[in-house]
This record gives sequence, C-alpha cells and structure tokens, in this order.
Amino acid sequence: MFELLYTSHFREIFGSEPEPADGLGYESVEERLAQRGLEIPDALFDYYSVAGYHWINKKQNRLRPIEELDWYRDWLVFMDDDQGLVSWGIHRHDLSSPDPAVWQGILGEEIEWFQEDLTLSKFLIEMCREGV
Repeated sequence: MFELLYTSHFREIFGSEPEPADGLGYESVEERLAQRGLEIPDALFDYYSVAGYHWINKKQNRLRPIEELDWYRDWLVFMDDDQGLVSWGIHRHDLSSPDPAVWQGILGEEIEWFQEDLTLSKFLIEMCREGV
C-alpha cells in the first residue's frame, strides 16, 4: 500500500530507490511481528519492509528495530531522537488505522505526549528529509 510512496520519496530525497538490502522484506517483517505478538499500521509495516535497514534510520532519529518496539502505557514507541529527549509513538486505539497520527513523547519523569501534525507515512518521509 505504501511501498510506492516510500520508493518515490527515496528517489527524490536520496537520488535512488532503496536497495533490496535496505528493507527487511514483507515476510521478515511479518515473522518478527508474529514473534512479538504485535500488529502495526500498514504505513510502518511497509516502511520496515522497504527501508527498515536504511542508514537514514540511525543517523539523527533512530527507528527502533521491530525487536525493540515497546509500549509506554497506551503508546507503541517506534522511534527515538539521538539525544534521548524525545520518542515517537502510535496510540493503541490507532494501531488498526493504515496511516495513523504520530505522537511525540517528551521524556521526563513521565512521558508527556503531543499529537504531531503528520500521519505516520508523512512523518517517516519527513524524518528521512531531516536526516540528510
């Protein structure tokens, strides 16, 4: 569903499409999620499939590997900033949406959550742009 969107934006941002080695592939994502007992939105599933291993995911903001996806109360945390001050997550009620809203969590004694103005697919693309 989102593979073509990510591929076209990678071409625009990086000058080429993601290489097969940049992604985990559909079956690997499915298997890893099953091992964790997790379901994630299509936008994140497809991103892992196409670009989950791409270097941009570790440059400024770090996309968590599937094995490190973790719950903080009602948010599934999928990304952290490089300074350990902010995390991003998806609200539990939005996990069944193909392209849900993203929430930014400001780390402190408690995480304070604020909804971003972007859907998950647009957020992932913007994180790529910011990392270049």
